[in-house]
Amino acid sequence: MEDIIYYGPPGSGKSVTITQNICNDLRAGYEVILLVPEQESVHAEQRLSAATMDVPTVGLEILSFRRLTQLVLRSYGGVDRRVLHTGGRRVVMSRALQAVAPALTSYQQLDVTDAGTLDGFLQAMDDFRQNNVNVLRLEQAAKNIAAMGGEYETQNKHSLQATDTHLRRLSDKINDLALIFASYNALCQGKFYDPNDDLTYLAACMEESGFFVNKHIYFDGFYGFMPLQLAVVEQMARQAGQMTFAFLDAGKDGAREWMMQRVDRTGKQIAALLERAGRTFHVVRFQEDRRIRPQSLTQFSAWVPDVRPIRADTPKICHSHEIRLVQGSNIWEEAEWLCCDILRRVQTTDCRFREINIVTRNTDRYAGVLDAAFEKYQIPYHFSVRQSLMQHSLFRFIDALMRCHTYHCRRQDVLTLIKTGFLPISIEDACLFERYVELWNIQGEGYLNNEDWQMHPDGLVKDRQDDSEDVRLQSINRARHVVAEHLQKLFEAFDNLNGAADASAYLRVLITFLCSLHVPEQLEEKAKFYEQMGDRRGRDVTLQLWQTFCDVTDELVLTAEGMQIKPESFFRLLTLMVADADIGTIPAGLDCVTFSDAALLRADHCRHIYLIGMTDGAFPQTPPDNRFFSEWEKEVFAKQCHIESFADKDQMAADEMFYIRQALCTPTQSVTLSTFVFDPSGKAQRPSAPFLRAQALCEAYSDHPMLIGGMDIHDLIWNAATAAEHYAMYAQQPLGKAMMRFFRDHPHPSFDTVLYTQSGARLSEPNHRVSAACMSSILGDNMRLSPSALEKYVKCPFAYFCNDILHLTQEKKKLFESNDAGTYMHDVLEQFVRAYAKIPREAHTPDEYDDARIAQRLDEYTNRYILSRSGGNINAVVTPRLMAKLGFWRPTAFLLIKKIIAEFSQSAFYPQAFELRLSDALAQHGGDAVKELHLTLPDRTNLALRGVADRVDVWHRGENSYLRVIDYKTGSKTFDIEKVKDGLDMQMLIYLFALRQNGADRFGGKIIPAGVLYQSAGLLSLKENEADLYDNDIETVFKNKFPYSGVVLNDDACILAMDQEKNGVFLPKKVINTSIGSEEMKKTEEQVLQKSMDIAMQIRQGCADVRPYIENGKKESAACKYCEYKPICRRADSILTDQNLFENGEGGEDE
Repeated sequence: MEDIIYYGPPGSGKSVTITQNICNDLRAGYEVILLVPEQESVHAEQRLSAATMDVPTVGLEILSFRRLTQLVLRSYGGVDRRVLHTGGRRVVMSRALQAVAPALTSYQQLDVTDAGTLDGFLQAMDDFRQNNVNVLRLEQAAKNIAAMGGEYETQNKHSLQATDTHLRRLSDKINDLALIFASYNALCQGKFYDPNDDLTYLAACMEESGFFVNKHIYFDGFYGFMPLQLAVVEQMARQAGQMTFAFLDAGKDGAREWMMQRVDRTGKQIAALLERAGRTFHVVRFQEDRRIRPQSLTQFSAWVPDVRPIRADTPKICHSHEIRLVQGSNIWEEAEWLCCDILRRVQTTDCRFREINIVTRNTDRYAGVLDAAFEKYQIPYHFSVRQSLMQHSLFRFIDALMRCHTYHCRRQDVLTLIKTGFLPISIEDACLFERYVELWNIQGEGYLNNEDWQMHPDGLVKDRQDDSEDVRLQSINRARHVVAEHLQKLFEAFDNLNGAADASAYLRVLITFLCSLHVPEQLEEKAKFYEQMGDRRGRDVTLQLWQTFCDVTDELVLTAEGMQIKPESFFRLLTLMVADADIGTIPAGLDCVTFSDAALLRADHCRHIYLIGMTDGAFPQTPPDNRFFSEWEKEVFAKQCHIESFADKDQMAADEMFYIRQALCTPTQSVTLSTFVFDPSGKAQRPSAPFLRAQALCEAYSDHPMLIGGMDIHDLIWNAATAAEHYAMYAQQPLGKAMMRFFRDHPHPSFDTVLYTQSGARLSEPNHRVSAACMSSILGDNMRLSPSALEKYVKCPFAYFCNDILHLTQEKKKLFESNDAGTYMHDVLEQFVRAYAKIPREAHTPDEYDDARIAQRLDEYTNRYILSRSGGNINAVVTPRLMAKLGFWRPTAFLLIKKIIAEFSQSAFYPQAFELRLSDALAQHGGDAVKELHLTLPDRTNLALRGVADRVDVWHRGENSYLRVIDYKTGSKTFDIEKVKDGLDMQMLIYLFALRQNGADRFGGKIIPAGVLYQSAGLLSLKENEADLYDNDIETVFKNKFPYSGVVLNDDACILAMDQEKNGVFLPKKVINTSIGSEEMKKTEEQVLQKSMDIAMQIRQGCADVRPYIENGKKESAACKYCEYKPICRRADSILTDQNLFENGEGGEDE
């Protein structure tokens, strides 16, 4: 029988003819082998399965070259060999490089654990094998090149006068590669089998066997053969009964010959091979595409992948329905439009998802973009790519464990560890833990020591305000104990290996650790969860993870056998094994869109194809530079080894254009090319040359491609989600009204917000109500509020509910900021006054508080302040920035201390309480506290006012104890008693009246409210300093820089007890002139308590209105200026005119 070589364009019937011939051969009783590329195997099996329904198929084998090798191995022995995968090959190459490193000349400074370096050498070795270049040929080529001498002129466009130096360097490179590959082969010899040696083994085996005798062998779908593959084909030609080949027709077009030079060369090689084997053959040429396909598509696929300029007389393509060119602003807009267009096709035509293919040249570019868009639009899809193991939680967990050991528990590694979910830490504890370690920048041993963390969970806060902070800290330490316990357990197990062991010992420790956490069981539970959620792809991948890990570690044990390594080396080797390991997936259903790389495109029954991401350098790809050889070096090397082509850039460029042609020839109905303007980083992108050529050929797009942003709305609303997104723009138009009617009759979650808006509600309603039942369940019958909470509610009820009811707190940094000046002043002044008050008034001496001693004490107070805010972790907060801030704050504190000393030296009032709490629990247990102020609300529930008074000064006058409450303010705030009616400036008054009711036991005698005062502690400006201030009279400084503001009792004796001179130095004349009498003080008390109850009732009734307080005469609310809830409130007009919050209590209905 004569052999046959078929030539023809895509769709001309080559595969159909081969299928018919195979059926005829099977009916005649011949044994048949169909050889196809690996990625074509499934399609070939489907095609033959459908064609051989009534034909005996016992004698049929559908194989790739790799499958053919396995079949021969099963027949002649060798199936039980230890096969190396990508990770195992890396480990063996790493060992090979280590073994020969001292003998290398050009490649001495190498990182033998770098995956990129190892992959480069492996790729070079594979290229040599494919071209049938072994170690001996490499060594001979190195000798020949070194012996050339003189000058050598290359012949290609990369012309160069190669001198002795150039040639010697090339010889050294080749010698090094020969050494490395010989070392690699020696390590594999008798132990491992590199699957890339398949063809070498197959060619050698076939010389001794008659495996192909009398068989009919068919080749279909190949674009070219490597030298080793040709050697195998030549062995087949000596044995086979008949051979049939099918190749694409290069035609007579010179430009297409350039693009298809690989196919042309392959056809000639096969013809020469058959002649050498003494076989006769004839050529059959198919002239045209037999598929029912628009002429415009045929013309388009012929003209776009070309390199010649488009002539003026070239006919334009007018059929825009079959050919579209689209441009989006970015990759996300491109993906969104793509999904809408696919839905349009499926919903308006008889097209199925499986008849649509999406092609690009770098699938990683669309990871996380295209799949997310498919999920959003509920389009079934299959990514024809393999998923790296490092994307999955199990391997991120293992990687984090290794990094924690290697890099001594960096914060990001510990957080990755807990985020994977394999440690027994609840989600709530994990969230608190993450916020805490980010807040305090905890690193290293801080995770492993046995002491509980004591730093405040909110950062630089001195004291716990309530029990909830202790509860949070307990949760954080609970998570820390879990992390510490398991990491210490693993680290100790590694340490017990005495610093060096083989890989099996380390893996035994690691796997024992993982099993102690029940990781296999956790993966099974996760797979069940995916199944319940309907995610079959997630279930299938998760079920493969543990077995894949075991397979990878088994291979590591074998390839690293006998190596005594340290833990760090083991981790690097394991990373090499896992980094490129992957998991394959199969389509979750029969009807799904396929997304694949253009180089792997094998699509049957494709009606529509989308070529996406056609930007310059990406699709088609720019050929990469060779890692080892320049262009002229490749030419010299190829001639010495008698190789026709060796990784030639021109050939790779031709292949890229060939991939585009194949994609354009695939569909039967339409082609869509898309590009975008900006990449994810914002860098401008230029359309690729084939896209620009297509634009020039298509009359409809000669000016510009179809812009996604300017498309008709009807092309973008093929899904409920996008309809909801675009509804607002068309609400008053017929389209919008039609959408509204449809979704009222056919509810969909994506349209719920639109329907809610149409019902009359607003997404940013100013009036909000939480039901009384809900508030009662939150607050109970005993409501506890602080004066600051009351004021926060008055300033904006909505902000109060966000913060205090919903606890939507913003992340706060632990760093000292400018607004920490207030806490610093509070702290150091409290320390000083507390120390001052311990000494009886009469025991103080003037020289005890000279400037030097004040400065010394201020340094002590500052150090204590830093220590108290850092929770003992001083290194976490002491920075040059902090020291600069303290240097700026210190002069103010120094002068304030001097003022306090001067004031108490003439005042009858004396400090007697500091940070005095209003707390029932603390008072009952004998703490330094007084009971809370209890009030009965109109609904018969209780209100307890609690809090902390900064300082309480006392003047004992007979049986009476006059009390004044002092607070330090570093800002511009001053006391205004007129604001009490609005619910503001009540904090110190509440403390004062609580002490009047409950402070007798603490202070003795009858309590008389003497007043409340804000002590200004305004920071000195940058232009001011102590020297400048001392040029003035010190009393003038005190009066101007640190005045009091507040209200005091209109009692001459009481006022004189505060300021003997009444000259405004220690008690401003404004305060004296606005003092109030005892009756007015009682009325103020009644007003304050009533206002507190009014506010409490508003909270209990669930009033959460967006009603920021605006002072009289101002246009905007100060509460809105720095509010952290602006993104939630979303109301630019969230302001009140000059009105009281409680004048209009009716805002909305309960919900």
